[in-house]
Amino acid sequence: SRTRTWRGVTVLDEEGAASTAARTSREVVMVDELQYRSWAGPCIEAAESEQIVVADRKAASERWPGLASEARRFGVQSFLSIPLPALEPGVRAGAVNVYGSRADGFARSEVALMNLFTTAAGYAIGSTERYRGARQLALQLERALDSRAVIDQAKGVLMAVHGVDADGAFAMLVETSQRTNTKVRVVAEELLASVRIT
Repeated sequence: SRTRTWRGVTVLDEEGAASTAARTSREVVMVDELQYRSWAGPCIEAAESEQIVVADRKAASERWPGLASEARRFGVQSFLSIPLPALEPGVRAGAVNVYGSRADGFARSEVALMNLFTTAAGYAIGSTERYRGARQLALQLERALDSRAVIDQAKGVLMAVHGVDADGAFAMLVETSQRTNTKVRVVAEELLASVRIT
């Protein structure tokens, strides 16, 4: 019968919990879930050790008898898991997994090729995550600067109306914020809206 392979990507979140981020078939999720539940198997070992894990049918049956037996129900007899490069030092990222229908496992050339692919994919994922993180930080800074501008304008209004200095005006905003259980930025926006000339 024809040799089949199934591929997927296991990722670890900040707490170290595993999930399947991408897969070529439903079988991948089933075999991955077996490993996540028992916290044992090639994808877990590859992600945790940051080492390539390869097992043919015999080796898999010896190392993870329950997994090997269950995986055979889905046609999976051999395993190859290659760790994704860490996004940050000391932070485990996950693994790219290839499950095969051949009992004799994967050839050395297949392992080398998959390692090359995984390294490239890992850096692409890392770049995307770094971009997403930088974009999120930029949005947070933008919101903070917008809030600062609104608060400074409201302080200016209070200084002009009440004849207080900047610290006194800010104290008035904080006092109203605490009394009404409203964020200082919202208090400032409401103050500015109430004095806006139409």
